[in-house]
Amino acid sequence: MAGQPQKRAALAVIEKVGEEEILERISAGESVRAIAESIGVKQGHLNRWLLAPERSAQYETREKLHRLLF
Repeated sequence: MAGQPQKRAALAVIEKVGEEEILERISAGESVRAIAESIGVKQGHLNRWLLAPERSAQYETREKLHRLLF
């Protein structure tokens, strides 16, 4: 349970930035690591957020789109 406050804080930051902005940055080719660093959260927290069932399909689609375009 020691990590729960960090997780909650990270999720609050991620939600404040917003799903659309994060997914747009991924579509533009920015790495998950770079995004996590720029918003001040751990990469693992952002990865778990991206891979949640409600958004994992969007994340994978945008990642594939970027690979096709660039």
